[in-house]
Amino acid sequence: MALMWTNVIFESNSDLYKIKWEVLAFRAGWVLTVQLPLLYATALKVNPITILTGISYERINWLHRWIARFMVITLFLHAFFFLYEWGLTNSIMSQFRVLPMALWGLSAWGTMILMVLGGWRYIRSRFYEAWIISHILSAYVALALTYTHTRCTTYFVFISLALLLFDATGRTILWLRNNVCYPIASGSESKLGHIAHLQALDEEYVKVELRNTSLRWKPGQHIMLQAPQVSFSQSHPFTISSLCDGQRKAVLVIKKHAGFTHRLGARVSKNATRPLQVYVSGPFGNAPSLATEDTVVFISTGNRASYTYALLLDLLSSSKITQTIHFHHIVRNRRILSFFQDQIDDSARAATQVGVQLLFNFHITSAVHHHAEESDADTSLTLFDIGEGSSTGSSRAQSIELAKFRPSGSSLMLSQAEKEPPDIGDQYQTQEPFHHGTEEEAATLLGVEKAHALDEEGRISNGPEFVKYKYCDGRQSADVMLRPAVVDAVGDVAVVGAVPSQLAAEMSQVVSRMSKELGLASGKSSVRSLRLWLESYG
Repeated sequence: MALMWTNVIFESNSDLYKIKWEVLAFRAGWVLTVQLPLLYATALKVNPITILTGISYERINWLHRWIARFMVITLFLHAFFFLYEWGLTNSIMSQFRVLPMALWGLSAWGTMILMVLGGWRYIRSRFYEAWIISHILSAYVALALTYTHTRCTTYFVFISLALLLFDATGRTILWLRNNVCYPIASGSESKLGHIAHLQALDEEYVKVELRNTSLRWKPGQHIMLQAPQVSFSQSHPFTISSLCDGQRKAVLVIKKHAGFTHRLGARVSKNATRPLQVYVSGPFGNAPSLATEDTVVFISTGNRASYTYALLLDLLSSSKITQTIHFHHIVRNRRILSFFQDQIDDSARAATQVGVQLLFNFHITSAVHHHAEESDADTSLTLFDIGEGSSTGSSRAQSIELAKFRPSGSSLMLSQAEKEPPDIGDQYQTQEPFHHGTEEEAATLLGVEKAHALDEEGRISNGPEFVKYKYCDGRQSADVMLRPAVVDAVGDVAVVGAVPSQLAAEMSQVVSRMSKELGLASGKSSVRSLRLWLESYG
């Protein structure tokens, strides 16, 4: 953009002053035009950038949004300097009469402005289905208006169309492979697509199982799920919570929102045992490589833990370097943890076998959980029990009290006493009023079998030095969750989060602050590197 201003700055008394503003306008137009292919390439699920670099499309989409904003600003300069020059000669209306291309250009600019404004996170999340349809249609309209505006854009418009065709072809091949070729060759339950087995986990969550699928996925990847009986034309992304094994059973834990997921949940309520015909595309996404990290901290909320549990199980089965794993799962009520009981058990078993220290930290943000612990009527409830004392009843929405976000102000400057190896029960203490259960309570709440009872030091008897469980009422701050793990770490540390945007921002600030306090750049810290990976949603 800086180059656009060269040789076009004139004094107002110059003879060229009134006609050379169009030079700047033309340059802005060319800067804009050459961005078109890049704009469309970064918007596609199947695109050359992902194929060449391995960077997943949802991360490239961040670049897509910023390119779009840059183009809208450049479009403003392109239009403004033409209008300014025409205004100097009092010829604006006459220019519109003799140059219809100007009207086409303004129409293209207006379309792109609406696309950028409609792409704000709030609008995308609140009106996702309407937004996605309008966004796709507007993308084609913008190309048509740009081509009509001036034939100088022909090559760049055609390249953009070729990229769209490339994406459509790639996704069609994936769709045919997953939903036509494999079902016929494997003799699956359905000759076209897949049969989804649905289960209502509670009032908010639905479990979807795709058995003997055609998919070969990596941990943390997601698929696009289409169910014509629920919504004919829509497909939605869902993370696969299970690992790809010989059975290739893909498990999805879906939270009901408005639109597609709400209708899916309603269908489960009406036809609890009836399978559903679905079509899948994918898998998509590339998770971070964690096998070379010495310490890994996972933080996830609700059903976003589908992503982190998959990475945890894969890490325990593949890494020979990782020594310590901290796993934080933040849930609204106790029932949600039961959805992932198999993953918790498998992770504990794998950690014991490979000798990795695994620390589970469960944060329950519903106030009902705390009251249930104090109620004589509910003293027999366990974390996986479902009863009248659960916070998932009809009054659940009124009983929720979320912990406030209050970043800790503690420092990494440790006293000599603090440098001693901390007790597991002490290192997560915070100034916030959390209720911590005893190790015996944790064993009961997590459904530990009697054969695996905890010893007097709070350790599982069949793996005393490896697996530990903790739970608390309320969510600790990101600083409290991350700082003890990082301070005690040696070597490379990775932090992986699948959390809402507010907590993601808090985690970013904490990791950035700790990187500076530890002096990683100086090479004097026991922590060699500290990196953060955030899985974004919406």
